[in-house]
Amino acid sequence: MQEVPEVRLGPQWRQGSDGRLHRRVVEIYDARLALRPYLDERVGRQARERGAAAGLDGAALDAMVEAAKLRAALAARRAGQEPAEPEQPSTAAAGLDEAAEIEWLARVSTAFAATPKS
Repeated sequence: MQEVPEVRLGPQWRQGSDGRLHRRVVEIYDARLALRPYLDERVGRQARERGAAAGLDGAALDAMVEAAKLRAALAARRAGQEPAEPEQPSTAAAGLDEAAEIEWLARVSTAFAATPKS
């Protein structure tokens, strides 16, 4: 969370391992919300094309696209650049239970680690 330090939750969230995990999920979503003004649909489309060409599909492709958009948004935020094509609201994670959210975030994290830095 060092890239988006303003989303740190207070000490009242430090309660046991379940509480720490829930806290981390909340912080990740808060960080994404802070990056939303920098998320670019064009980056997502380009990442989807590259991923599909590399043989990715389904959840693996979706996670790679999300990771690429987040990586580009972090770079745009540091540079103070607005996206060429701002992200449209998405309901991709809507309706997921906490276990599914954690699995999704783990996929995105793995894809993010493999995404080249801008």
